[in-house]
Amino acid sequence: MNQINKQTELKVEVLVDADEGVRPVASPSRRRVIKLGAATVPVLATLTSPSALAGTCITTSAWGSDQVSQSASQAARHAIKAAEVTPGYTISAWNSSADGAGTPWSAFKTKYGITANPNSLTFRDIYTIVGNIYMRDLSSSFTSNKVVGGLADNVESYFLVAMLNYVVWPTKPPLACVTDDNWKQIVAGSYAPAGNLWGVVESGTYVKNNHIVTFT
Repeated sequence: MNQINKQTELKVEVLVDADEGVRPVASPSRRRVIKLGAATVPVLATLTSPSALAGTCITTSAWGSDQVSQSASQAARHAIKAAEVTPGYTISAWNSSADGAGTPWSAFKTKYGITANPNSLTFRDIYTIVGNIYMRDLSSSFTSNKVVGGLADNVESYFLVAMLNYVVWPTKPPLACVTDDNWKQIVAGSYAPAGNLWGVVESGTYVKNNHIVTFT
């Protein structure tokens, strides 16, 4: 009887040892699941970070919804669908008085058939020349009266330059991001995605963070 018990105990020990030897080794399919699960963490973090959107923009409506919801997963979904952007003339270029070929002021003067030196143009002049469909009067938003030398790395300048680029730059922001109707509403100050009315700050922040306008 004792011999039988000893043999039974020996078999149990062998089975336990065998089980412990196999347990740490995951199946190939399980290893794939684990790897995929671990891989999604840095991908999501990347998609929700500003650097992942370099050179791209998302729709104005999606951007507005993201700002209200503060949802990382929602922002990641919108980032995946982002459209490529070719920025127009920079703030620094508009801040210069140069008006030779290839400059924004040359394009502006050609577009509107004017000969005035850019140094003489005020923010109010610009609004009067362009008209209120594609330009909002931001003359009170700047401490300087003149456009040249009066622009800086601030939301007001980003918004103003976006409006200027929209009328003279050959490649407008992609329709996948900013439709013409939406842009008119933004300019008019009546755009309210997700019920949040966009002012100068919201409009300038959008064009800056979505790479539609760059400083240099």
